[in-house]
Amino acid sequence: MNITHIDISSLLPHDAPMLLLDTAIEADETTVKTKVTIHEGSLFCQGNAVGAWVGLEYMAQTIGVHAGFLAKIHNEPIRIGYLLGTRHYSCSVPDFKVGTTLDILAEREYLMPEEGLGSYHCSILIDGKEIASAVCTVYQPPKS
Repeated sequence: MNITHIDISSLLPHDAPMLLLDTAIEADETTVKTKVTIHEGSLFCQGNAVGAWVGLEYMAQTIGVHAGFLAKIHNEPIRIGYLLGTRHYSCSVPDFKVGTTLDILAEREYLMPEEGLGSYHCSILIDGKEIASAVCTVYQPPKS
């Protein structure tokens, strides 16, 4: 399903300035792709770049977009979620330069909805080349 024309803020329970992503590109039951272009006004931009450590938050918000997408297609409210941790975050660049567009991909590895736990393999690509990856463990409180 193409979600390009859905306002990303309708999928993610974040407000500016903490809404870091620009666009939700596509999603299905297990995967999601988002995009962000780094600019001088980007949160965490210092000088002409955003530190590569922020990539982990881009990944977490992409997972949040996925949760929001699933809630939307199942006619459920958007709920908050939490990044519990990550394994093996690696990035081959020290920072993301102003003018660079990042594609962020997340693929769900498992979901235990009763417990609210999930795991996603995430990647950040620049011009189709993977420059960062991680496995992220997330928690979304079960529906009450």
